[in-house]
This record gives sequence, structure tokens and C-alpha cells, in this order.
Amino acid sequence: MVFHGWDDPYAPPEDVVALGRECSGRGIDWQLNAYGNTMHAFMAPWADDPERGILHSESAARRAWASLESFLDESFRQEPPAH
Repeated sequence: MVFHGWDDPYAPPEDVVALGRECSGRGIDWQLNAYGNTMHAFMAPWADDPERGILHSESAARRAWASLESFLDESFRQEPPAH
């Protein structure tokens, strides 16, 4: 699972597309969530340096955490034993 701030100067969109191609080419089950108008470290509340491309986004972080919780629930859900 990849969470990407679309305006992240450290990982421009073309690099993210290349990552997706690489993962697909290797048969990896992957997922990308991209957040518009969002920079690097957007989930970190301390991130506050937009000139360096680092900025917290409360709305993107909230959506990313919800996606992560859903992913983890799906990945680690314990099905009750069949009777």
C-alpha cells in the first residue's frame, strides 16, 4: 500500500507511475492512494516546511489512516472457525 501526496517533490508523479509498473510487472498485489494538493510527510503532524515540500494535511491524513485501517482489517481479519 502506497500513500502518495501528489505534490511531493521527492516522489514526482512519473516516479509513482514507474513504481506501479514495476510492482505490476513483478506480480505484486499493490494499491496506491494519491492525495491531490498534498506534499511529502502529509500524515506527520509535525511536518511544516512547505518550501522543502513537507507539509501536514489533516484531511489527507484522515483519509489515509481510514484506508490503512481498512487494509489492515482485510489483511489480518480472523474468520471465525466453521462449525
